Amino acid sequence: MEKTPITYILVGYRYYCFKNYDLIDKIAVNGRAVYGLRITVRIIPPDGRRDFMINTDSIVNYILRFNSGRPSPLKKRVVSLIIGATVFLIIFPGIFIFIGFFADRYLNLIWNPFLTKIIPIFCIPIGLFFLIWTTLTQWLLGNGTPAPNAPTQKLIVKGPYKYCRNPIQLGAIIYYLGIGTYFVSLTDGIVCFILGFIVGTTYHKVIEEKELELRFGAEYIEYKRRTPFLLPKIK
Repeated sequence: MEKTPITYILVGYRYYCFKNYDLIDKIAVNGRAVYGLRITVRIIPPDGRRDFMINTDSIVNYILRFNSGRPSPLKKRVVSLIIGATVFLIIFPGIFIFIGFFADRYLNLIWNPFLTKIIPIFCIPIGLFFLIWTTLTQWLLGNGTPAPNAPTQKLIVKGPYKYCRNPIQLGAIIYYLGIGTYFVSLTDGIVCFILGFIVGTTYHKVIEEKELELRFGAEYIEYKRRTPFLLPKIK
């Protein structure tokens, strides 16, 4: 296939991004053969001083190896949930809060005390609600977890997935906004929200969506077409 040039403007600098799409070897997914998609992204600044290579096909194909067509063992699913909860509820927000702390000191913004009190009260339980609801939905309906090493065995389109494609990310960033505000300030909470959005969106757009298209094909493409990425669609 032909190279598709894409131009990004980042912090006042222009980068040229070429995406090369190539078919790779067949991969058995759920007992059927599908073709993997190799995505090589080459970012070259105009001055040519630095050259970044990002090849996502290895990551996607590695994740596909965990999809055997059978539910993961119970022990593996439980361990995956414990590790996932530690990463998303403790490690990630801890890193984001640490970064937000310096932003808060630098900006030194003064917020309404009512906001700094009310936001954690609402955001922390709402965020946890979405995280728990989504996890239970994947466990009960898909015999899997949000962790890529213990995935669901079918495409989930019910529960929170009826309203948006990434309820885990939605719950996480709302939780980060609340937890950052509670421990430091609203500025820190906003920084946590933004960082969570950037990290989550990058992973879903670059890795997860490609993996789901390979696993579920037209079924996922149709679901993706009719369901919003993050902001819930209430009918």
